[in-house]
Amino acid sequence: SFTTLALPGPTVDNAAGATNLSAGVAGLRGTLASGPADVRLYWGTTDGGTNKASWANAILLSSTPGGAFTANASNLIYGLTYNYRAYASNQWGAAWAPATVTFTSLKPLGAAAGVIPYTSMVEVSASEESSGYEVANMFNGNGLLGDGNTHSASGEWLSGGAQPVASQWVKVRFDQAYSLDYLRVWAFAEGLEPCVTNADVYVVNQASDPGNNLHLAGGPFNTTGWTQVLPQQGFMPTPTPGGSLTNTDPHISLGGVMARQLAFKINATAQDVGLAGFSEIQVYRLGPTPITLTNAAAGSITATTAGLNGALASPGAAYDVSVCWNTVNGGTNVAQWTNSAYVGSYSDVAAANLNYSASGLAPSTMYFFTFRATNVVETLWATNVQSFTTLAGGAPPVPVLPGSAITVAGGVPSFTFATVSGFKYRLVYKNALTSATWLPVIAPPNFPLPDGWSAVSTGSPMSLSDTNTVGQSQRFYRIEAASP
Repeated sequence: SFTTLALPGPTVDNAAGATNLSAGVAGLRGTLASGPADVRLYWGTTDGGTNKASWANAILLSSTPGGAFTANASNLIYGLTYNYRAYASNQWGAAWAPATVTFTSLKPLGAAAGVIPYTSMVEVSASEESSGYEVANMFNGNGLLGDGNTHSASGEWLSGGAQPVASQWVKVRFDQAYSLDYLRVWAFAEGLEPCVTNADVYVVNQASDPGNNLHLAGGPFNTTGWTQVLPQQGFMPTPTPGGSLTNTDPHISLGGVMARQLAFKINATAQDVGLAGFSEIQVYRLGPTPITLTNAAAGSITATTAGLNGALASPGAAYDVSVCWNTVNGGTNVAQWTNSAYVGSYSDVAAANLNYSASGLAPSTMYFFTFRATNVVETLWATNVQSFTTLAGGAPPVPVLPGSAITVAGGVPSFTFATVSGFKYRLVYKNALTSATWLPVIAPPNFPLPDGWSAVSTGSPMSLSDTNTVGQSQRFYRIEAASP
């Protein structure tokens, strides 16, 4: 007798790491040995280690053969650190990759608006095609001649069988959802009569057709689940003889509606016994918003406070935002901005207003400020540094010095008192009560020569001491306040 050996269980690693395919999309790579096996790629912003439940996302690659493999993770946010780890299993065993791999996504870049190319249309269909002309010609540019305004009949989508054309339709499905900007449409008529005069324009933002309008179905368009954005949009308001073609207004606005599919439901009649239809339809998209950080004018300015304003657009990206201010322009050198404060975290925002109330400012003083955004990949500065001047301060406050706030240790008296934001303070003395002159107690480096005034207070309590009391039998003190 003999016993066969058990096959080894699978082993897997992800040492190859992730490769960026495009903004928001990365290929998670790995290698499988002793396959085939089911491979799962666990990924997310938190490292779940070898605990499946601790991972936010999983991608299954069923019956993966041995060798290299890749699975795509999408909807990634630029500026975050992602983790992934491979796991493989079959009837012979299961194994995790030895370690977790980290990666980041590419930065989304704004792009100019433009026509959606034919290559981005995964389906073009209609209720009828006539005389061998394919509906695809409406979108692939074959219906246009070189000047962009006239057309050739060889490029028409022609509806010529059943008249009138009240129950016909044409639709297109894109490879992804787009923010639709506007249309350009050319209509065709073989004779003198108006043919395709108008149509209803519908959109739906999903890959499947909720109305189940089949390709070349020949029936009426089912609008179930679709949203009408242009009712009875005119295409050919002025009939033209001899089969000539009319270009509509080149900017039929779609208002930036998000859509994966667009359809024309033709609801006009045509008495022409010849051919009628569209020769060209161009769909224009809005370009994605670029990532921007800008400063805006300060507001709510008082003697000691000001509202610092800005704006952030971060589609597809995440940032922590702070604001910096100083009496000098620090540019993009964070060390030259003596004051800064955290404003907030922002992820995938089309537009966000930034606001922060700065306090403890000196009256009648010019300040500069700017916003700064950071993530794990980069630091983004607003380039348009703003400035403002605080209002003049009022009369200096009278410092209040409770008796309990006076202490003496080792012959050194100390005085602790409350302050008012936006004013400076000093401790002065004289050795005889009858003396007419008060002299400052100098306490460098915070109280520079020659006058002994403190820095402008932010409103916190202050403590001042006099270390020069050796040999003095008595000394008289008072606290003074002044505007900067």
